[in-house]
Amino acid sequence: MNSLFLIREPLLVEGLTTLLSNKVSGLSLNVVAEIEEEDLLGLTVEKGIDLFVLDTVSYRKTSTDLVKKLKAKIPSLKIIFIYDIISREILSAYRAGISGSILRGDSLEIISAAFQTVLNGEIYVPHAIIVNLICEGHLFSDIPDLVKLLSAKE
Repeated sequence: MNSLFLIREPLLVEGLTTLLSNKVSGLSLNVVAEIEEEDLLGLTVEKGIDLFVLDTVSYRKTSTDLVKKLKAKIPSLKIIFIYDIISREILSAYRAGISGSILRGDSLEIISAAFQTVLNGEIYVPHAIIVNLICEGHLFSDIPDLVKLLSAKE
């Protein structure tokens, strides 16, 4: 399996590589810290990438557009997002075609379950997103915007 990680933090890459090497035989891993979108699209097609892991903190642009372009080039591409806060961007990314997402700071058990689910060809939606959708009764409020609506006393 050919994998491409767009992640800046070496420790995160090392941990995910160790995790994936136990789950995938013949893992071929390419790590890119920074790359232009067109170069990324070309590299993904050229190397025959099967799994693309995008750290949304490392990628400073709108990642939903990137997902749409990647899925247009390689419809079977499995895409996993690593994010730091639940936001509308994650919901948009699922609509665009990502296969799963994990939150920075998730346990090894959750990260492992996410990768295993995606590698099995299924969609992985974290519990935190499901709870936000069902229990809160809304689609991802942007917390920083809501906080601005509170008075100093609140």
